[in-house]
Amino acid sequence: MKNDYNRNSFWVMKGNDGSSAFYIRVNGSLVSVPEDVYKVCRILI
Repeated sequence: MKNDYNRNSFWVMKGNDGSSAFYIRVNGSLVSVPEDVYKVCRILI
C-alpha cells in the first residue's frame, strides 16, 4: 500500500495568542484537523 503523504503534507500554524492550528494537505488544500489526528498521521510517515 502506497503512502500518499510526505513530511510537507503536515502543517502547524501558530496564532498570535499562542494557540496552534493543525492541518493536513489533501488534494492540494489544507484541511483543519484536531491535534490527535495530526499526531497519529504524522507518526505514520
